[in-house]
Amino acid sequence: MVHVLYVVDTQRYGEPALSSAEVLIDCLEDDGREHLRSLVESGDRRGVTVEEHCRHGRPADEIAAAAEELAVDLIVPCLSDVTPAQLRHQGVDSNRIADPRSPMTA
Repeated sequence: MVHVLYVVDTQRYGEPALSSAEVLIDCLEDDGREHLRSLVESGDRRGVTVEEHCRHGRPADEIAAAAEELAVDLIVPCLSDVTPAQLRHQGVDSNRIADPRSPMTA
């Protein structure tokens, strides 16, 4: 099984609360869920079970928590729209989330 995770970065945008930030966060979550659905469909076409997860919080914390909760073996961040330097700037790097049981590759 493959788990796919999308994290709405509430550290960057704040928690939603009847504001323009709420509209932005809703849009980000909708975009993330749409992307996750496309990954599930792609997996289905290839005979791979893909389970989607969408969370709110600090990406590094949420990725680490999901990795522990789901007992994943490998974390592979999507780099299609972001560079490794941008990931590190957002707090997502191997030093922050790596664990011998859950290595990360970028």
